Amino acid sequence: GCGSWECNCSGPHSIPTKIHGRCASVHVDLIPAPKGIGLCVMDDMKKFMRIAGIKDIWCKSRGQTSTRFNTIKACFDAMKKQGRFRTRDDYDKATGMQVGRVD
Repeated sequence: GCGSWECNCSGPHSIPTKIHGRCASVHVDLIPAPKGIGLCVMDDMKKFMRIAGIKDIWCKSRGQTSTRFNTIKACFDAMKKQGRFRTRDDYDKATGMQVGRVD
């Protein structure tokens, strides 16, 4: 469903909720954005997001983000946590959340 607080389209977005990832001192929060915003992330993360199929997302990062490897690994950790996101069937139907890949 629509996870962005600025959008109430109730359609599927790239990520349904805010997710957090970390690697060493780098902490990354991936936040759902309204459709049409694009990738509001660091340049190194844009390549990773495009490969993952993410289209609209905001990112908040803190720590030693100049270390590219740790930043990308923190983003990857957040995406792994997104894969573990589970909901009940009745919640999926009530919110219109789609299960699986969304194009």
